[in-house]
Amino acid sequence: MQDLQILFGFGADQPCGTMMTDTVCDVLKKAESDSCRNHLHEVSLDDVIYALFESENNVAQELLRRRGVEINELIQNLNQYSFCDFVA
Repeated sequence: MQDLQILFGFGADQPCGTMMTDTVCDVLKKAESDSCRNHLHEVSLDDVIYALFESENNVAQELLRRRGVEINELIQNLNQYSFCDFVA
């Protein structure tokens, strides 16, 4: 549970309202840019996942590494399938 609190920035002293880190803003901007480059009208979950894994040294990657997930192998699998195929 503590890992999720770190990932999403929850804490006892957290101010009210929605706040995003610079990393989250950068990931979302990259996902939007990639979807526009591919002539899509909406940003898909796959766009966000790819942008997240392409960004260097973020909390999500570290949490996956701690649990033994190989990021490069995960990206290769995502190149073959949609992220939604994994969670269905």
